[in-house]
Amino acid sequence: MDEFEALMSEAKLTPREKQICRVVIENPGLTVKGISQRVGEIRPATAKFHLENAYKKLNATNRAELVLHLTKTKT
Repeated sequence: MDEFEALMSEAKLTPREKQICRVVIENPGLTVKGISQRVGEIRPATAKFHLENAYKKLNATNRAELVLHLTKTKT
């Protein structure tokens, strides 16, 4: 398990929250609609719900903080 996966597991993110985080990190400029389209099987409101849950679990207030938190140990 790499450090990124370890951080997400430590935060007790659900599989869907992990998926959303991966999409955000790989495509930082996507809108919520874009995230839901990348995931492919959820509505934008559902993507937003999972994204906000990930923010809470990772003590982030926005996507930039989420990305910084999850990538801070990557080199």
